[in-house]
Formats: sequence, C-alpha cells, structure tokens
Amino acid sequence: MFFNKFIISLILILSTVLTFKGSVSESASVVITEKSTLLINGKSNVNSFSCVYDIEKIKNPIRVHYAVEDNKINFEQTTLFLETTCFDCGGNGINRDFRKTLNTDDYPEIALSLKAVEIKHQGASLNAYIDIKIAGISRLYTIPIKLKKKGNIMISGDLKLKLSDFDLKAPNKLFGIISVEDTIEIVFNLELEKQ
Repeated sequence: MFFNKFIISLILILSTVLTFKGSVSESASVVITEKSTLLINGKSNVNSFSCVYDIEKIKNPIRVHYAVEDNKINFEQTTLFLETTCFDCGGNGINRDFRKTLNTDDYPEIALSLKAVEIKHQGASLNAYIDIKIAGISRLYTIPIKLKKKGNIMISGDLKLKLSDFDLKAPNKLFGIISVEDTIEIVFNLELEKQ
C-alpha cells in the first residue's frame, strides 16, 4: 500500500514539474536554473581537485520526452550536453590537463542521456539510468538520486566512474611522481524549472 501511494505521489510531483497530463507518452521543456551545481571530483597521490561546471553555459531549455510505465518513467532523446571547456578546475595548468585527458580537441562535449527513472525498494529510493558519453565512448550507469520539491524540483546524486572505462588515461606529472587516480566522481545538484 505504501509503495503504491509513493508511486502516485512521485508521479504527481514529477507531473507538476514535467507537465505529465495522465497520458502514456508526453514531452515538455525544462530549464536547469543557476542555483544548480555540477562538478567532477578527483584525487592524485598528492591532493584532491574539483572541476566545477559553469551552469550558465548549459543550453536551456532542455526538451524532455517521456512515457510512464508502472514504477518507471522512460525517457527518449533527453540529453544534457556539457562543453568540456566550461569546467574550471582552479587553474590554467590543471584545466589544460583536464581537457587533454578528456580529449577535448576531438570530443568537445560530454553527453548525459537520461534513459529512465525507477522507484526501488518499496519507494525508499529512486534510480536514474543515465548513458554517459565521454570521448566518443558511451557507458550506461545506474545512479541513486534524491528528489525534493520546493517550488521547483531539485534532483541530486553522485556517481563514481573510471576514466579507463572510456579508454582515457589519467595524467601523470613530473615523470610519474604525481599521478591522478583512475576513479573520478560526478556530483550534481540540479534545480529544474518547467517552461
């Protein structure tokens, strides 16, 4: 009973933001507001670093195509494109290394394609299925997310992934004395506003 009520509540919350109208298949437009944050965290054997994305560079609005199916919302052609040159890691040298690592000259964008959102474990959690494309290679990830509604909807979560999954090599400096770990973490806190 709780599970069914939670699904109904979630769909009602999402319907307010994404303009669900009770039909099986719909589309809408959303804007990622300036209150949002998206960053990539990493570590080396010397220290940690954080590369912050300039949210103002997101091409809004984003078109969202979806269909509701039981405890799942399936999405089609719902992709967020991030220009790799819009990440700031805190200095020219580390920005240059970051862009070189991601092969920015050949692949100037990271694509995050939302495939589905599913309610799991009796409504205790949500999972987003996101296809991440970096340097021409795509990988599908399941990301636990949190959803809050206070006026606009806030979606937050984080994902650890390996650069080597995308055939990328973590940079080394000073003849390998300083080396960046293969694992990075994407952390996002996105405020969505319906159009």
